[in-house]
Amino acid sequence: MLNNSIEIILNGEELILLPQKAIYIKSESSLLLSDIHLGKTGHFRNAGIALPPGLAYADFEILDELLFESDLKIKKIIVLGDMFHAERNVDWLIFEEWRNLRSEIHIQLIKGNHDKLSNFHYESLGIEVFDSAVLNKFLLVHNYKDAESTEGLYKICGHIHPAVRIHGKGRQGLTLPCFYFGAEFGILPAFGSFTGKHIIRPEEKDIVFVIAGKGHEKKVLQVS
Repeated sequence: MLNNSIEIILNGEELILLPQKAIYIKSESSLLLSDIHLGKTGHFRNAGIALPPGLAYADFEILDELLFESDLKIKKIIVLGDMFHAERNVDWLIFEEWRNLRSEIHIQLIKGNHDKLSNFHYESLGIEVFDSAVLNKFLLVHNYKDAESTEGLYKICGHIHPAVRIHGKGRQGLTLPCFYFGAEFGILPAFGSFTGKHIIRPEEKDIVFVIAGKGHEKKVLQVS
């Protein structure tokens, strides 16, 4: 599985950028991901919009693949905000079921703008909730604007669902989710299967890795 990943050094730490749109921090045995937006499918169904029934399970299947079928030694999952999209709905019950079966996994949540539920709901499932957190040499926030830069710490966040537009020789083009790394902060792509994308325009010194391909053929590729 890790053959399609890319290993980088960021602020002196070894990170693995995964095609599942997450980052593995080796020294902490931690998986970073952002913007799952659990409950979004239930929110749309409540509004009368029909969606495929298996969509709510897709993200849990990807998590289980990383936890139990990869070579990674994941002891902790850190969600950089927007874990749950809106009010409690049937998707929350699916999440509760998944969490109760995976209670040995340490989970932390950096609350995002969509995390409207009270901390009680998360803490009842053994999930620690923070506004921001320091992990070794990184300051973890939801939005890079949420906290001032701290000397020696590099900000890692989510929030904007970054993507870039790749153009072919003709007029065809693809919009691909990406990992973005600037001078002061890095942004993860949205982990959730049912999320939008925001096209970014990197500057010359910025580094961008896209996720290309489908299914198990997905891979991480550097484009700048």
